[in-house]
Amino acid sequence: MPINNKISIITLTYNSQKNLQRTLDSIKSQSYLNIEHIIIDGMSADLTQDIINKYIKSVEYEVKVYKLKPLGIFNALNYGIDKSSGNYIGIAHSDDCFSSTETLALINSYIGDDVDCIFGNINIVDSKNRIIRKWNNIDIAKRSNYYWQPPHTATFIKKNVYDNYGKYNEAFKISGDFEFFCRLPRSLVNKFIHVDKTLVHQEIGGISTSKRYFILKLKEDLEILKTYSNEPYSDLFKKKLLKINQFFS
Repeated sequence: MPINNKISIITLTYNSQKNLQRTLDSIKSQSYLNIEHIIIDGMSADLTQDIINKYIKSVEYEVKVYKLKPLGIFNALNYGIDKSSGNYIGIAHSDDCFSSTETLALINSYIGDDVDCIFGNINIVDSKNRIIRKWNNIDIAKRSNYYWQPPHTATFIKKNVYDNYGKYNEAFKISGDFEFFCRLPRSLVNKFIHVDKTLVHQEIGGISTSKRYFILKLKEDLEILKTYSNEPYSDLFKKKLLKINQFFS
């Protein structure tokens, strides 16, 4: 029988009225509700706050809302991690949705004392929910390599992993999550639990999937690989090749 673990969900918002309601509904509809929802808003000027206020009134679990001057994605995520009280922490950005009402219940069923991280698959979709590419289990065998990382938005990390190894490096504007996973010992990464199910639908257009920031992300990825990998250029090529393969999986 799974233990009733508290899960913290962090959502970042900034003028997010277009898709936020869908994200909030996907959290609200979860069958597993031993959660706290931490929303970090970057001083939105649209109807984001009104949507959040209505949402708070409609749920029984705790929702914490913080206003934070925009200083980057990873600054806001680190702030959310500091405010989290759950055993595990997941991220649901304001254009992400859980794929099922049972997603968090499924995650809870895998939690154990020696489980540091649980991750699943994601679908990258367009504004009409059509699948553009998929992150699935084809890359799992490569997890010992520095060019591999789990999908950020379908990953649930035990809070003491952040306590032991540090949070996200805010010097990176796009690839802070990649640097975090490279920083972790390979022995720890190899023990991550993979749930071979689609957990999240992530809408394309975020900073990490934007063509506008492709060059910056490439530079950041290479800088990170030069720090951790013995073959940074080869690993950068392999990292990009893995993403290309996702279009055909």
